[in-house]
Amino acid sequence: METLFQGVERVLDFGRSRVLRLTLSTGFAQNVFRHRAARLGGLCLLFFAASLPLSCRFPLLVLAIGPLVYGFPHLFATVRYVSRALAPREWGIDRTILYLFLVSLGLVGAIHVFCDAGLVPELAFLAINLAALAWMSKRSWKTVGLAGILLGPLAFFAFWSPWYLTGVLLLAHHFIAFVYWLNSAKSRSEKWVAAAALSLFSVTNALLLLGHFDPWLAPAAGPAWSGMDIESLGRGIAPLSENPMTWLRLVVAYAFGQSTHYLVWLKVIPDQEHDHETPTTFRQSRRLLERDFGKYLAWTILALLAVSLGFWALVEYPQARLLYLAAASYHGFIEIAGLAVLAATGLLSARSRIPTRALR
Repeated sequence: METLFQGVERVLDFGRSRVLRLTLSTGFAQNVFRHRAARLGGLCLLFFAASLPLSCRFPLLVLAIGPLVYGFPHLFATVRYVSRALAPREWGIDRTILYLFLVSLGLVGAIHVFCDAGLVPELAFLAINLAALAWMSKRSWKTVGLAGILLGPLAFFAFWSPWYLTGVLLLAHHFIAFVYWLNSAKSRSEKWVAAAALSLFSVTNALLLLGHFDPWLAPAAGPAWSGMDIESLGRGIAPLSENPMTWLRLVVAYAFGQSTHYLVWLKVIPDQEHDHETPTTFRQSRRLLERDFGKYLAWTILALLAVSLGFWALVEYPQARLLYLAAASYHGFIEIAGLAVLAATGLLSARSRIPTRALR
């Protein structure tokens, strides 16, 4: 298996080098490629320019194909980079947090496959994960306790109206990746690019939901094999609405947000986390995966990702999509929990810098 993957790796790197020779023939292109902020900013502009029209005209096709190719890889990327964001080097528990989230993701998915439990498994494992973080580092109990308080409204709405909260999170969690991008940016220029990308994404979504893109919303029917339609997806996002145009706007925003979400987690954040300005080769990416997960688990993950592509071909798409949604159900909560811990860390750090006399 290892030899097979290494062979594929060499072929992909050879193709990558050929493409770069063709596309980096000018000095301007070479300068953009060598500077991360410029490269990621240009990539986002090109992606938005391509993804938005596709989402407006073919939202169901975008929503059907995205999880086929990028769904499972982005789940591992979420666990990987949220774990890294939560583990300062002095803790020495980076891989422990990673394993904690990875096991939780799998167990919550398994629970949803076998029973309909609403959002109870997500909330239970959220509490378990926070408690484990506090136990692993004696210095973090205040941070994790404050994070739990910050997550209180999420727990309240999960019990009060789980279906409504699920619809909100389907759109809202697309914005979270940009916050992790900002957190991983290493220079001021990179932070400006991340903030500009988040602003552009936010404005585009606001214009979509307010109806300014309505003249361009003429969606084609979804592929017959997907079993998806605008009304059922729209009701899933906004169960209290009965307006077909509202459903259409929400589905288009969902398609655009999902594709952007995949881009940020699978391309932008890995580039930001790399120590060098230039992006990694496929061989370097595999070695970094081994560094984070350990060699054997890294190869297991690569094998699982390869198998997942065949999984879609063996199962009818509607059933396969439900299984994927079950597997992915906890990853948004991992992202939100990570933000709560980071926010709590920032609040406590800011308080510790205030002179004691000022607190009296």
